[in-house]
Amino acid sequence: MAGPLSYLIIGNGIAGATAAEILRTEDSAADITVIGDDPFPVYYRPALKDYLGGRVREDKLWARPTSFYLDRRIRFLTDSVVGIQVAQHTVQLRSGHSMGYTRLLLAQGARATTLECSGVDLVGVTTLRTVADYQKVLARLTSVRRIVVTGSGPLALETVETLRHRGFQVTHLLRGPTLRSEVLDFPASDLVLQQEKRDGVDVRIEQEIVEITGKGGQVTGVLTTTGIHIPCEMVILGIGIEPIIDFVKPAGIVCGLGVKVDCVMRTSAPDIYAAGDLIETTDPFSSASATSLMPHSSMGSTSPRLDSPMFQQTARVTRKLLLTRSRAPTKKSYSKMASLLACSPWVSAVASSPSSEPSITLSTWPLSLLACLTPTSNSPRGSIARVCLPRFWASAEKVRWPSNKSLTQGLPYSCASTSQLYIQKPIPHR
Repeated sequence: MAGPLSYLIIGNGIAGATAAEILRTEDSAADITVIGDDPFPVYYRPALKDYLGGRVREDKLWARPTSFYLDRRIRFLTDSVVGIQVAQHTVQLRSGHSMGYTRLLLAQGARATTLECSGVDLVGVTTLRTVADYQKVLARLTSVRRIVVTGSGPLALETVETLRHRGFQVTHLLRGPTLRSEVLDFPASDLVLQQEKRDGVDVRIEQEIVEITGKGGQVTGVLTTTGIHIPCEMVILGIGIEPIIDFVKPAGIVCGLGVKVDCVMRTSAPDIYAAGDLIETTDPFSSASATSLMPHSSMGSTSPRLDSPMFQQTARVTRKLLLTRSRAPTKKSYSKMASLLACSPWVSAVASSPSSEPSITLSTWPLSLLACLTPTSNSPRGSIARVCLPRFWASAEKVRWPSNKSLTQGLPYSCASTSQLYIQKPIPHR
């Protein structure tokens, strides 16, 4: 009779820890091992911004207790994997040891992207990815006054906002003329950047760091592509993350930007699966590849086009779901539409049933997509559906969009608040 299965999980993040937890629930006799090089327990990464802002204590970051693995008879090794022998079903560890497996899960996540310029190793230059990164920033904040943040994604935005609210002089550098086009289109990007300026942030578009200057091993400023020198005592790099696939590719496992997986998370190698920030999937609507780090990568580098297959599919299904309340839909139709929306990179949650008000939580929708859905009322009265906007919109306290006439002119919607949009009646698809 075959012995118990041996599961090996690489990565101590939320994907790896959750997989280990579920495996133990499903198989009480299995041998489960987790390998991770992060000394901290599993933590809530979205809470790190509030930790930086002093609103969350460090002990509130942990998503699992320190006894989590021990309580579930899961072996945890503090080490890192440097190689995979696919045919032998073994992995090679940095410590020199090797370990076998029946099933292997790659869940080592991603690392923060850094710059390739002189001065990047100076004290005061850091990325923001792990608890250790944030601890380093917090420790240095006591001795700095001016901070340069570079990046055009949500991490850079949240960091700029948090540091400015703490009273620091913040310069925000963006490589392009707008924030990431996959997250916000031009009008929305301009709204946010104008708000940053009103909050006292020195926003500089189309500028990148070409050199970080220093004295005595400490940061003293940055030199940009425009030749401008900006004095500062800290430089924070929020320019993205990249999947950790260094030891995966040499093993012959098919990779693109990340580890390629099918619809059930299998890689190209037998008995090896992958999950979390390192995977690359094929979009079911456009057949284009996208990593979990860049859900909109199939859209290209400009704002999503209205004729994009994924864009049209999301708008069409959303419209149907929001308008079915007046058509006595069946549970089956709700379920089907909700399932389709769950595949969209713009939608993070769907809650609806024939007996309740449909509610959709958006992750990163551009204003142009909201405009092609349905009109709204200025108040919840008479609404037939609710759309919850990304939390980011509500984070800019003074932003009340759409408030600028040039943004709303001709658009068939209005907004009741910064966080919710109420649907009142349908309009024909344009």
